[in-house]
Amino acid sequence: MRGGRLESGDADLAAIEAEGMETLRAAGFRPDYFEVRRADTLAVPRGQDLDVVVLTAARLGRARLIDNLQCRATGELAGGG
Repeated sequence: MRGGRLESGDADLAAIEAEGMETLRAAGFRPDYFEVRRADTLAVPRGQDLDVVVLTAARLGRARLIDNLQCRATGELAGGG
C-alpha cells in the first residue's frame, strides 16, 4: 500500500487519520495511533508538496505492531489531528 490519498492531493489529515484508525479496528487490531507527520521533523505537516510519513502502532493479541510509510503529499496541508 502506498499513501494514495495523500499522493493524490487529499489534504484532509483528520479524515485520513480517522479512516486509518477505523480500518485497523475493522481488521481486528486495537490501534494506539495512526498519524501523518512531516518526514524530516515529525511535526504536524503544513504546506504543499511535502515528504510525509504515516506512523501507526496497533495491537493484535499480545503483539504490538509498529509501522511507517513514507510518501509525498501533494495537497495543501494545514495540519491534522
